[in-house]
Amino acid sequence: MLKPAQLYESELQKKNVETWYNTEYMYWNYGPCDCRIDIKDNNAEVHQFVSVDRYDNVIGYISYSIDWSAMSAGGFGIISFDRGNITFARDVYTAICDLFEKYHMNRICWCAYTDNPAIRGYRNFIKKHGGVECAYYRQVARLTDGKLHDSVEFEILASEFKRGGVKETTKKAEKTAQKPEIKPKRNKLDYGKIMALHNAGWSNAKIADEMGTTPNTIAVAICNLKKRARENG
Repeated sequence: MLKPAQLYESELQKKNVETWYNTEYMYWNYGPCDCRIDIKDNNAEVHQFVSVDRYDNVIGYISYSIDWSAMSAGGFGIISFDRGNITFARDVYTAICDLFEKYHMNRICWCAYTDNPAIRGYRNFIKKHGGVECAYYRQVARLTDGKLHDSVEFEILASEFKRGGVKETTKKAEKTAQKPEIKPKRNKLDYGKIMALHNAGWSNAKIADEMGTTPNTIAVAICNLKKRARENG
């Protein structure tokens, strides 16, 4: 789910700093160093969102700037703190749809380094939803690996944008949602690991994700373990 980044600034900055010195994220900062995210105090020219999971944890960040005179959006900043999370991918798509359908932009554009693994997804996106790969720039930036990198620019006009490109996916999702819920088979809990994570400061929700169960199950397990420890001690 998309939420204003200003409401989650502390958690967002922490997540961002955790990516520093990790070369997997070097395409994010567009330069030879890492830096904090500049959170604006208004949304006049820049929109900033966080993507949050069902437990309200920040899993990604999405931002872009708007030129209202040209009805154009660009300068995208997109980073996932939880690689492969489908919720984040859906939120990116929602942000793009909103630009055309809620804010009535005529054009959106963004750049990506040619060796960024995400570029494959961007190329698939414009094939499915419209747009073009409109420019190629050679050796435009030196990143934290000390090398110069090429980049390409993508562009989608409102007249080209095809939201219908996800109709099949949406129908499949709706069909799946209509099926009766099948409760997953219960996993055997590792109580030693649960207490270790609890003592390390993990929340019940985070432990539940790790163990493949529910926060309530974790809460009950911790309560029982503490009670047992008191009785034995």
